[in-house]
Amino acid sequence: MWKTDPIWDGEVRVRQGESAKNTVIEIPLISKHSITQSQILPIVVNINYEISNYWKYIPLAGKLPRYFLKPINTKSKLPISLPPHLKSINFPLYIEPNTKPMLKLDVASLLPGVNFKITSLRYRILRVPEQNISALMDIKAE
Repeated sequence: MWKTDPIWDGEVRVRQGESAKNTVIEIPLISKHSITQSQILPIVVNINYEISNYWKYIPLAGKLPRYFLKPINTKSKLPISLPPHLKSINFPLYIEPNTKPMLKLDVASLLPGVNFKITSLRYRILRVPEQNISALMDIKAE
């Protein structure tokens, strides 16, 4: 029987074998807890990924590519840079009510043959009082 880790609220099934360039992954939020319609929802996303870089052993050139996740429909506007030497990363996203948060995968490289794929994506909804959310984001909750 398949069991999910109780710390995570949801998991996204990721299609395998897709190129990272311009791939978009939707995060369907499933909340086990009550959320007000005006509340900005902080979540922690955990992804596992694999990088393929044929140039990695070439000095200087192998270190040029950058791997990004660009948030769409979130209050988080900065892209998340994936460390090429790791295989897993956790990062926060701030979600507005009634939106469909997505992550766009992107590779910035001058060299061909560089790619990455997401092998798993899970998320956890943080239960934070609304007055603390605005302090976390340094914005005014509306």
